[in-house]
Amino acid sequence: MFGFYALAVDFDDDDLNAETLNKRIQSLLNNYPDAVPIENLPANEKNRKLKLMGIAPVGQFLNDIDIVSVPQASKIVMYVTTRKLACALS
Repeated sequence: MFGFYALAVDFDDDDLNAETLNKRIQSLLNNYPDAVPIENLPANEKNRKLKLMGIAPVGQFLNDIDIVSVPQASKIVMYVTTRKLACALS
């Protein structure tokens, strides 16, 4: 799962390979279906999340705002990976 997220936030065009990214997405969908971020949130969920972040969208429709909900399984993996990296660097 870490490989997918590391590749997803790599903004270097030389490293971007559609085939590799598609393989990682399929692997994530097959092995960790409960860890896939939820993209199509209903308007009331978007509104709740925006309020939690202290953001008040003025003059925008909620349909025009893209928000992704990260499941708990992904949060745990990110936390563990971050701790491992921090321990390795210290």
